[in-house]
Amino acid sequence: MDLQSYQEVDFHKLLAFWATTVLEEPNGDFDAHDEVLLPLLRAIETQLLTKYITTTRRPDNKWVLPELFAALDAWVDASSSRTEKDSYSPWVNLVNCALYLLREFESSVPGVKFRKVSDLNVLLQRNDPTSLKYQHNLETVYRKPDTVFISLATAIDIHPTTSYGTDKLKWVAITKKYAPHELEVNDRLLQSHWTWRNVLFQFEHKTAKMTQQEHRYFDLLKASQFHELENEAKEAREARKAKEVGEELWDEILAVEEIEGGKEGKEGKKGKKGETPMSASDPGRLPENERNDKHVIAGIVIEPKGDLTRNPYIQNADYSIARACSHVSIAHALGGILSGRNLRLSRADRQGVLYSTPINIIRDLSSFMALLFVLQRSNQEEWGEHPELSKNQLRLDAASYTLTAGRYRTPWGITGRQSFVKPARDDNGMDVAAKFSWQPQNENEREHEWLNKAWDALPNDRDHLLQCLGWREYDTSITTTETIRSSLNLEVGVPRRYYVVVLPVVSFTLRQLTGKEWLRVFWDCFKVYFKLWKKGICQGDVTDTNLAMREDTGSGKPGVGVLIDFDYASSAEKPRDKRTGSNIFKSRASHLKKQRIWYDEVESFLWVAVFDSCAYHDLPTKPRPTRQQLAQRKSVLQWALTELENDVCGSKDIFLRTKGWIGMLPTTLQQGNWVWITKLAEIVAIEGAEKMDDQVLYDRIMADVCEPSLEGDGSSASA
Repeated sequence: MDLQSYQEVDFHKLLAFWATTVLEEPNGDFDAHDEVLLPLLRAIETQLLTKYITTTRRPDNKWVLPELFAALDAWVDASSSRTEKDSYSPWVNLVNCALYLLREFESSVPGVKFRKVSDLNVLLQRNDPTSLKYQHNLETVYRKPDTVFISLATAIDIHPTTSYGTDKLKWVAITKKYAPHELEVNDRLLQSHWTWRNVLFQFEHKTAKMTQQEHRYFDLLKASQFHELENEAKEAREARKAKEVGEELWDEILAVEEIEGGKEGKEGKKGKKGETPMSASDPGRLPENERNDKHVIAGIVIEPKGDLTRNPYIQNADYSIARACSHVSIAHALGGILSGRNLRLSRADRQGVLYSTPINIIRDLSSFMALLFVLQRSNQEEWGEHPELSKNQLRLDAASYTLTAGRYRTPWGITGRQSFVKPARDDNGMDVAAKFSWQPQNENEREHEWLNKAWDALPNDRDHLLQCLGWREYDTSITTTETIRSSLNLEVGVPRRYYVVVLPVVSFTLRQLTGKEWLRVFWDCFKVYFKLWKKGICQGDVTDTNLAMREDTGSGKPGVGVLIDFDYASSAEKPRDKRTGSNIFKSRASHLKKQRIWYDEVESFLWVAVFDSCAYHDLPTKPRPTRQQLAQRKSVLQWALTELENDVCGSKDIFLRTKGWIGMLPTTLQQGNWVWITKLAEIVAIEGAEKMDDQVLYDRIMADVCEPSLEGDGSSASA
């Protein structure tokens, strides 16, 4: 995860922005803080808290709701003197109790017209100890948020409510299961059936002992001294503005709190069997360079120390990724970190994570209630889901499509394009692929334009290219990362906008192939890549998933190689100075951010071949591999997955200078291709090869490697 993607924003400034989104007329010209948030805070303090915090019981619909203060008192006790898990149910009860009191409150705010409670009818539920599954391509990733907001419809799937009548009565019946006097939580209820797409908001909990200040705040709260508490909270906010917030946030990120309670602490460190370590940049591990590299936050150079994978901020980012990547309709993800009684909010989109400054819920109870008021009235868009795409409908100017089950490619990350490829079907029943991505708004030419240029440039090689069937750039407030940052007066940077391009379906990627099929597709793509280069088009992202095969079903002919993904395409005369694709396949020069030449593209093709031959399709079990073979296989795999990916100590340069392919053991299914891959490596390793004329280098590879490797196979592309 790029730690520079963090930005800190004042809690009340963020809350004021969210409050404007739930107005009946959200596009008015007003001051969000003074004209929207402050009236809401005053109304909550004077009309709600002073009334219900001292009220013993409030009967409604055959259910006696616990007084708000009793719920708060129970949670404060659990979050300060017990284990983390003991705090979940009191927290759920407190939040749902507050939501209940806020249900009819919108008409009580003078001069401001808020929407009524959303049809989602959100409520908080405990999730831990259930792990939610996320499928990232071929890898299954498990994450375990502590408590989550879900809709009433999702909750009804978990809790049978057929006899409860109206939605309001169903909501009450479900939420009371966490009330202390009527706790009905059992093992079945904790085996949640919701998915990441159903998780509207997640909380990560950390317990902490009560401080002397918090004891004083609590005494004031019990005495209903809201005015004094509000003045102290205001002074604290003003004091924070004078500080360098970035350093403070980073200190808190590094200060991982130990989970209190012996058994729980041990279980927390060990983790659930089968779970992968927490990481916000890769589903399987935290990359070495993210643990050691220096980063800049708020202008301060920070050098991370230790393993951050169990840090609540990294965990929160992981949850945000899983939510944002769960479906093409999700534009951003919301969450919160509870450290004792302090609450930070987070909002993650494809430009980074916004973290709020913390508030102390005891000292600033009215702000906490205002947050719940806003969330309760938020509709699908405010929770981050595009309403059209949530119904699996894709509408373009010239056609409409239905998104079907499954996925061709899933993203994993916060920032960047984060392409998500879904199967779809047009009105005539033709299957297509819909590729969604977050494109920089200042991008001069989108992928569909480069696809059209390539299609027009090579009319005789269209079997090896994809035709653009349609495209759309979304322009709603949630499908751009600029709106919220501009509203909060934050540095906008390079904003991103949601974009989709519709393409024909391919059968396999190179990563899925072996043997002669792999060779044929590899060389088909290599040839068409060079032809485009000569026409002034650089595809710009050579990976083993961007070289694909398309089959002509029913013809009996072998599949042909297809060059896909023109996200990073540019002019070959002025290629991008820095390639932003996968590190594994970057040329050595692009690691140094030098301007790319044809030799760099050839080198990227080599790293694709080497990686595919080392990292996939392991040794067979029969005959049983020798100990030496297993050791060598492990060594090669480790090299491919770590050194080749991160270019540790210039491993790519060492590999070429020392002829590292000699004696290397490829996977069994790629052994037949290895001799040709090593011949390609020999050409790339020639001293001065990077100075060769483009055509001379290409012709030599064709004559010495490509054509001999395909003898008797009948390659589908002409040289």
